[in-house]
Amino acid sequence: METEGYLVRVRDTGYVQYIDSEYVLTLARERNLVIRLLRKPGHFFRRGAVVALVWPAGRFDEGLEGQIRNAFQIGNQRTPPRMSNTLSTSSSKWPYEPCLRRSMTPSLL
Repeated sequence: METEGYLVRVRDTGYVQYIDSEYVLTLARERNLVIRLLRKPGHFFRRGAVVALVWPAGRFDEGLEGQIRNAFQIGNQRTPPRMSNTLSTSSSKWPYEPCLRRSMTPSLL
């Protein structure tokens, strides 16, 4: 694996309210990529902050960058910590998954 991944940067300033990690996992599987999410709900960041790394960087394109950015819901209010680490019962979206890797069984790096 390459030692450096492609840096995905955000275009907004605010708090991460949730991350659709199921969507990111699907992208990783379909494109045979390793995607490491660097932020979780409750984190604050400014425009241009790095929120994810993607390997191999050579397979990265602008369309994928937009898709990964769209997995992050950004807002003006911080998500309470106790809500940021629970599975929503109304959907199958995990609020945060630190790293998603293409494999038969998703695993954390």
